[in-house]
Amino acid sequence: AVGDINTILITKDGGLTWDRHIIEAFNAYYFNSVLFKELNTFYVAGNNGVFIQFKNDINGWTAYKRRISKFIDDEDEFLLVENINHILPVKIDSTVNPWNVNYRFGGYTSSPDKDLLFLVTDNNNIIVHDIDDSIPFHTDFMYLEFRNKNYTDIKTIEKKENINEFYFTGFDQST
Repeated sequence: AVGDINTILITKDGGLTWDRHIIEAFNAYYFNSVLFKELNTFYVAGNNGVFIQFKNDINGWTAYKRRISKFIDDEDEFLLVENINHILPVKIDSTVNPWNVNYRFGGYTSSPDKDLLFLVTDNNNIIVHDIDDSIPFHTDFMYLEFRNKNYTDIKTIEKKENINEFYFTGFDQST
């Protein structure tokens, strides 16, 4: 569970007891969404573009703050500062669910199998995080763009079961 002012709660017994995980450097952060990807890995997202990966090993939990940015051209970079409102895991297995999603960039082509996180934010952003580094041009994040649409603050995203359709909550300002 996550919440305001650096609130991260972890349970090891299905929710009977909870331990608060405190990281001093994150005291000012407000968290909106948490996703346990595996038993020893989870992701936390929140206000002002905060995106943190936590990994557990024999030494305990370690936090890795991820920088989400978008290159506008060869010289300019845009750093995400909008609130991240929701995280959706998407597993693309070409043998089970042929989505036929490939990326081509600079002569490189990606693998059809991918393990992704979709992050939805304020200010009309859906960002894809490549967990397994399957995108060949060595970027962890890709922005999806809506042509001629502005849905303002996107709060949630869901994937329709057994089909590659996504639904999200937002407000289309162009209508």
